Amino acid sequence: MIEVCGLIDSVVDENIFSIVYNGEKTFFYLQKNLVKKFEKYIETGTKVRMIIEDDKSIHQEISCYTVDHFILISKRTPRGKEHICYDIDEIRNGLKKLLGEMDNILFIDFEMNMQDFTPIPDFVQEIIEAGFVLTNKTGAVRKFKHMYINPTKIRRLTGRTLRFLHYDVDLFNAQAVRFKEFYKELERINDEYQPYVVVWGKSDITTMKKCFEINGLPDLNLKYVNILQLIVNYYNLKQQPGLFNMYEELYGTKLPEQEHDSLEDAIVTKDVFFKFKEKITN
Repeated sequence: MIEVCGLIDSVVDENIFSIVYNGEKTFFYLQKNLVKKFEKYIETGTKVRMIIEDDKSIHQEISCYTVDHFILISKRTPRGKEHICYDIDEIRNGLKKLLGEMDNILFIDFEMNMQDFTPIPDFVQEIIEAGFVLTNKTGAVRKFKHMYINPTKIRRLTGRTLRFLHYDVDLFNAQAVRFKEFYKELERINDEYQPYVVVWGKSDITTMKKCFEINGLPDLNLKYVNILQLIVNYYNLKQQPGLFNMYEELYGTKLPEQEHDSLEDAIVTKDVFFKFKEKITN
């Protein structure tokens, strides 16, 4: 990897731009994940500091270095002042500050009902299992719980769901509660502890908010933190890693094969959170 700094000299399209590097006009290629994030900044006159791959490759018949990630992006204002558009050090310092300030933390994970092999008209994905672990800022566990939850809209579990999650139907039916009971438990925790709600990925947040709507319940206005996105941003990862892969990467040890269990996943999310916090704040 090579660090390069300079002013953008020209922009070919959303993927390719050039700067004068080592006295020559040199082209650089942005992969799709970087285009989505940085396209609005890439224009003539913008100053970029970035890490690029060692070797060139051909894109649209142009020989380019591939940008691995940006370190700093800035522009000159009409009055000649430098305006910082992106600063990885500022982002990392902000993440460290956020993690240091988080006291009560609720790690939560869900399993959802799945559309059947033969599609069900008007099917809506709902939470059918929840696991959560409440800790203080040092990781000491205050509370943990596992709940099965009856879906509201499509009342039966689909065959695809039962196969994928390996559910015992009789056990589920005996233990499952209405979504409103889960909601009340979450509301009690929020009222008492005002926790940060930490999830792995944004789908759990989206589905929970949708379930609030389905059940006619007001949003609890929880303080959500997607730890997956924080890790991706901090390390400039090109792809989003799986939860268990991230655990193994951080701890240097392999987990035993996991079942689809929301409480287990919430515990692993907790372990990943605190190991990540330890690595970036020490």
